[in-house]
Amino acid sequence: MHNFVLLVTIQTHSYETVDKQQNFKTVELLVQKVKNLDSEVKMIFFPECFAFMGDGKLKGNAEYIDGELFTKYRQLAKEHNVWISYGGFPEKSNDPNDVNKGYNTHVIVDNSGDIQSKYRKLHLFDVNIPERSLRLLESETTLSGSDIIISWE
Repeated sequence: MHNFVLLVTIQTHSYETVDKQQNFKTVELLVQKVKNLDSEVKMIFFPECFAFMGDGKLKGNAEYIDGELFTKYRQLAKEHNVWISYGGFPEKSNDPNDVNKGYNTHVIVDNSGDIQSKYRKLHLFDVNIPERSLRLLESETTLSGSDIIISWE
């Protein structure tokens, strides 16, 4: 038994495949490895775009937070009795005017599999430097959130 709270951060990426199910399997394997190393881990943190990074191909790849895929991510936290911070999930918009865009949503799930916090990224990464042939516009595929999240004890 530890005299401290054990937290783990995992640096991973999803850009090698746009297969969201394969990316889930990667996350599942990493959570299993962490818990096998130390069953006392209380929280695991995943980075932004852990589930999908599709080179501007968000259309058709965003998912509802209450949908089948994120339900599997919630179950993963419950199954391993660990809180998980999912750094950026491609959340589908309910707005019929925005079918080609989704939200970059950070979700915190507790060890019961319940969502404790959800934050839709407010400030999207847009940079355009023509003289360097650099153009990255997150706003072309992602909607900006509207709420600031207040932390609590």
